[in-house]
Amino acid sequence: MTSTQAIFEKVQKVKKTINTATTAEKNHALEEMAKQLWLSRADILAANELDMEAAKGRISDVMLDRLYLDEERIAAMAEGIRQLIDLEDPVGQVLERTEFDNGLVISKTAGGYGCDWDYLRKPA
Repeated sequence: MTSTQAIFEKVQKVKKTINTATTAEKNHALEEMAKQLWLSRADILAANELDMEAAKGRISDVMLDRLYLDEERIAAMAEGIRQLIDLEDPVGQVLERTEFDNGLVISKTAGGYGCDWDYLRKPA
């Protein structure tokens, strides 16, 4: 099993690639995530069964229900990922733009992780 630290290090290595990916590349990645989630359902369900056993008597029935997975719930997760593909890609959209009398332009654009601020000054 892969450690959380190993996963974090792998994510750090590909972060720049994710931030510069095209919409088509991101949509392909989302489709692959949904597909792999569904294809891994047997392993996920086996791990969830162990989690459920370990949690019984330690958490409330409401929390147990939230923890419980079955094929229908995994299918719903995969479908939720696929629904992201139909959404407009917000990366690069200008969220706010202000131009000052002195020519300074400040714009806030949606980025891969949150927002990016651009400060532009027109030549004097």
